[in-house]
Amino acid sequence: MIKKLIQFISFHFISPFNWARIKFLLTGREYDVTAQDREYIRETCAQGVYMWLTRRETHLTTYLITVSDYLLALMAYYREGRIGSNPKLGFYSHAFLNADSDTFIEAVAQGVKTNYFDNVFNVDAVAALIPSSLSPLEWSMFSKKFVEIAKSKVGSRYDALFNLKDETEVSCIELIRVCLRHCMSEAEYSLRFKNLEALIAQRRNLTPDMLRECKDFTVVIEMRR
Repeated sequence: MIKKLIQFISFHFISPFNWARIKFLLTGREYDVTAQDREYIRETCAQGVYMWLTRRETHLTTYLITVSDYLLALMAYYREGRIGSNPKLGFYSHAFLNADSDTFIEAVAQGVKTNYFDNVFNVDAVAALIPSSLSPLEWSMFSKKFVEIAKSKVGSRYDALFNLKDETEVSCIELIRVCLRHCMSEAEYSLRFKNLEALIAQRRNLTPDMLRECKDFTVVIEMRR
């Protein structure tokens, strides 16, 4: 019952709430990534498979997720005796992957689905990432399986509770982790993404901004307004 209530509030009230039209009336644009930016992004997508992080300044979910970043880091900071850098708000709030230059796979309130370029890049900031421990040739090989697994998850329900232990329902960032975990052996994943898993163990959850923060990933392009 509690799960259904959380899902109902999240899917029907929180996720749809945004003020992009108000921004358009005030500024003449809904989002800050420009047409030139989008052409460069499209060219990047044509070069291979990437993990994408985005931020929409006019969406309520953005601020809830960035605050969650702060709270997870804050709790970890105090659990560890206030050692390390001070917690801060997150920045990116959504994660997805490209199957090709115009087809994208993402987990949203409606579940895991395919989407298209013009829909996913109506955003204010964007970053493209690849695994830092894999050579371009290695990633080219692994990324084929990465995309296949993502396609197999299309139709899965969205995980409004952000339960990393249950792969039958996935949030946007959980989808990325699931695909990485299953596109290689368990031993290789543990080696290649040990910093990510250590960060998950420390924060006790996973958010999109943690990929940007983790040194297991290399930022290929980034546009922040």
